Amino acid sequence: MIRVAICDDDREYGSWLEAEVRKVFGAGTEVYGYSSGEDYLVDVDMMHELIFLDVEMPGIDGIETAARIRKENRNAVLIFISGVRNPTPDSFKVAPYRYLLKSFSNEELEQELQEIYSETKRVFADDYLVCEKDGHSIRVKLLDILYISIVRGGCEIHTYDGHMDGGFVREKLAVLAEKLESKDFAQAHNSYLVNLRNVDSFSKTEVVLKDKTVLAISRSKYGEFENQMFYYWGRKYV
Repeated sequence: MIRVAICDDDREYGSWLEAEVRKVFGAGTEVYGYSSGEDYLVDVDMMHELIFLDVEMPGIDGIETAARIRKENRNAVLIFISGVRNPTPDSFKVAPYRYLLKSFSNEELEQELQEIYSETKRVFADDYLVCEKDGHSIRVKLLDILYISIVRGGCEIHTYDGHMDGGFVREKLAVLAEKLESKDFAQAHNSYLVNLRNVDSFSKTEVVLKDKTVLAISRSKYGEFENQMFYYWGRKYV
């Protein structure tokens, strides 16, 4: 089951989008409609898996609403809806997956929704890494991992809320890097792997994660890391 939120002050467009979502996503999809950013934020704790946000709304606009959503719901697939507005630097900070133009035809919208549905299923698939902690084997969801660092005999897991910090994986970092490359992990340094989904910003010398952890980027790894980071961000707008 996918919980979908549609936040748009244009009720006619919102109803049309809801009908198309139900047609493409099929039975079991829960769709919730909101007419403003303020209206949606009352329900932010519902943790919708997929959120459609109109960029231009009275009161709190879509960009600001998204910024507030990200404080509670880091992993939702976020789609901006726009009439003519192009992506802005601020919009990248909240990691949207895509922009939908209100001028799309039914056929164009359905094609977009097919891809959005596939991305939502991918993001919320049961992707885990098995690690050891306190004598137990535990599955850690990849979405929750900030980075993975080298320790003696293997690697250590670092998670967003710290609940699995200290989790130990016996595989070498090079093995994990190969295994997790398709899951949006990249090496910023010989000593650790970074979850690109949880990167807030980066420069030639450091990467800042969503929890404000700052990690150094090695000179030898910067070029490839930059390519992977921009590919990850860029593919959300194609």
